[in-house]
Amino acid sequence: MAKANLPGFLITGLTLTGKSKEPASLTFSRGLNVVSGASDTGKSYLVDCINYMLGGETPPKTIDESKGYEKLWFEIETWGGDAFTLERSLRGGDFNLYSGKLAEVGENKEPTTLKQKHRAGATDNASGFYLSLTNLLDVKIRTNKSGKTRNVTFRDVAHMTLISEEHIYTTRSPIHPTGSFTNRTVEESFFRFLLTGVDDSSVIATRPATEEKVRREAQVEAIEVLIEETEKALRELTDSPDEISEQLEKVANTVSELTESVALDRSRLHERQEQRRVLWSQVQRRTARLEVLERLENRFVLLNKHYDSDVERLNAVAEAAYTLSQLPGASCPVCGTSGLEIEEGAASVDVASLQEACKEEIRKINLLREDLDATLSDLRDEMEQKGRGNERDRRRYQRIAEEIENELRPAEVVNREELSELLDVRAKLERAEGLALQISALRQRRDSIASSRKKKVKRNEADVATAKTSESTEFCQFVEELLEEWNFPESGRVTFSEENQDIVIAGQDRKSHGKGIRALTYSAFIVALMWYCRSKDRQHPGLVVLDSPLVAYREPDAVERVKAKDVKGAFYKSLADWEEDVQVIVFENEDPPKAVQRSANHVHFSKQVGRGMRYGFFPK
Repeated sequence: MAKANLPGFLITGLTLTGKSKEPASLTFSRGLNVVSGASDTGKSYLVDCINYMLGGETPPKTIDESKGYEKLWFEIETWGGDAFTLERSLRGGDFNLYSGKLAEVGENKEPTTLKQKHRAGATDNASGFYLSLTNLLDVKIRTNKSGKTRNVTFRDVAHMTLISEEHIYTTRSPIHPTGSFTNRTVEESFFRFLLTGVDDSSVIATRPATEEKVRREAQVEAIEVLIEETEKALRELTDSPDEISEQLEKVANTVSELTESVALDRSRLHERQEQRRVLWSQVQRRTARLEVLERLENRFVLLNKHYDSDVERLNAVAEAAYTLSQLPGASCPVCGTSGLEIEEGAASVDVASLQEACKEEIRKINLLREDLDATLSDLRDEMEQKGRGNERDRRRYQRIAEEIENELRPAEVVNREELSELLDVRAKLERAEGLALQISALRQRRDSIASSRKKKVKRNEADVATAKTSESTEFCQFVEELLEEWNFPESGRVTFSEENQDIVIAGQDRKSHGKGIRALTYSAFIVALMWYCRSKDRQHPGLVVLDSPLVAYREPDAVERVKAKDVKGAFYKSLADWEEDVQVIVFENEDPPKAVQRSANHVHFSKQVGRGMRYGFFPK
């Protein structure tokens, strides 16, 4: 059973609403909660929503599924059982606070407005409200090594409880989540407070002893401001400043490959366009020739008909002459001329010669017709050949045209667009690289100025904010026990490095491991800190959110060692066996073991519709 007076709170639900949109919601419970499933199902968006509702300034990045949604509703509950619901627009701005669960929020229930901006010691803002639930409202921490202090904000707490995928495998210490030099003193002071339970409210700020010291500190502060501004500009360009060189190399290789691919696509496109042009020219020439041949054919057919007509006429003349020569003599019934006179006149015509002349003419015409038939045959053969050629080339032309329009041109457009995008990315990374070099130069300048201080002063200033080995010994034992429960492949004694402000495992710095091990040990650090604070009655919300603590085990540096010891199963079993006075929310790609699915609050995003499965965070 959870203690009623424990500080902090747990998340019980998160809901998105919008006009004409089905609400997207997810419920959480005490103990272990696991949200697993495929990529693009809303897990990362959920992490951003939780961070936003815990006071983050930036709304979750808009994705296709979130379009149309307008408000976020965030249900929390103190460990004593008091329920609250916070409402916030996805466009940013202040919060509305309701007493009770979301289902109890009605039109007649007036909310209390919580400002987004933190105000020290006040509870009229979201940060102050969360701090009051965690008994951290009046806690003060150091902001610089001269002893200047400020009140804790809930963002200081959130950095130690909500761990994004970006941070979980970083080489930075979990004590320094922002990576900003100007925040180091604040982050180290807050961690030391969690270890010792003693804040910095009793610290009296000291003034510089000499003008030289004032000048040096002013220079350092000015450089730190420049570093912070440059780091902010760098973070806007890349989420992984430590991997710029590697990213540039990958982008350069991809640009080179895409450039070759674009050139090849363009060459193939031009080649096929030239083939298409040549085919079209051939079809046009053949078509023009076919038109000429068709006209010739028509003329030759007409000439052949004339030959037929001439032959028929000659045959008729020969036959008529023969018929007349065979008629008997008689007087003409018209003119009265005697048959003898007619015969004497007809005798002057040689019928045989006439018939022979007709035959000769017919023979000549037949010879001409044979030549015409041969010419027509050759002409028709040529027409058939050119027609087949046109049909073949038209088919080839069509295939090439379809290939150009459906394959080559779209592929070239896509590759050119990808190349353009990559060139933009490369330019962005080159700017980021320039900023990273500028930051490095500024840090060297700052360190050079700082190193000119007396060692005694430097030692005394360092002593006031950072956690000591003696103060962290018991916390390290919690980390060590937790790693053993998780079957950590390289477990051993865990100690604390004052220089790095990070844990050392079996004599090896945490940051020196690969991504997979770093993610696991970062998770162990955060969970053990919650466990330690709970055992010591420290002011911790009792809530931890881990985004993808096990995904990095797919990296080559860790996968074989981790598989051999079933770290994944041990990781989940350990968290599931805890008492219900804490809440751990894990977002992962793969499902936990079956036994853990039954004992924990497990939600699986299947990326499938129907059959009782949940597609993702957003209704499908």
